[in-house]
Amino acid sequence: MSFKDQRPLIELNQVVFSYTTDSSRCVLNIPSWSVSDQEHVLLVGSSGSGKSTLLNLLSGLLIPSKGAMTVAGHTLEKMNGRERDKFRSTHIGYVAQNFNLIPYLSAVDNIKLALHFGSNTSNKRFKVEIVELLAQLNISQSHWNKPISQLSIGQQQRIAIARAIINKPKIIIADEPTSSLDQSNRDNFMSILMEATKTHDTTLIFVSHDLSLSRYFDRIDSMSDINKTES
Repeated sequence: MSFKDQRPLIELNQVVFSYTTDSSRCVLNIPSWSVSDQEHVLLVGSSGSGKSTLLNLLSGLLIPSKGAMTVAGHTLEKMNGRERDKFRSTHIGYVAQNFNLIPYLSAVDNIKLALHFGSNTSNKRFKVEIVELLAQLNISQSHWNKPISQLSIGQQQRIAIARAIINKPKIIIADEPTSSLDQSNRDNFMSILMEATKTHDTTLIFVSHDLSLSRYFDRIDSMSDINKTES
């Protein structure tokens, strides 16, 4: 797929971020960066390169100190905290390094929690949509109501993806979710994630140190190229 002529879904212009009022100590200085709708981008960088800060900006947890950010049609720096919370729960799906599933809740309840906070779907539609997605991701019905702590890593992977995609977000952010997986589980996770994002026409921003994952992505961006802060 060619993304060159598409309007960006994510667009950053002259974005600067600092955790202090001293602009000379900025964590991010991004003159320009954009991602097209449905594009899959692998974002790589060393520890301290600003990856986590960039993800927090994209999801509206932080706002830039300077510059303009448009994500899924929303100008994040012009929104208040409540508006950004709503934006995040509606438009962003998140897959964390250790999946961050609630261990004592079942697969259904973990996904229901995400659906509750991020969707306008009525209660009667909750179960239908969850069941459809669990079946689509080949999660056995016998596992739907078991506590997450009783499920295998492979099953937890699928549930984490289901939870991230249940609200039909425009963007999924995956923050090093394969870093603690062996090769078999890593490859299985990537296959499921890529199939799910393509099925749902979802843009993917995936952070990893593992360049062997490059084959799954449309583009590989290095933080050293994006972020112009001086070391």
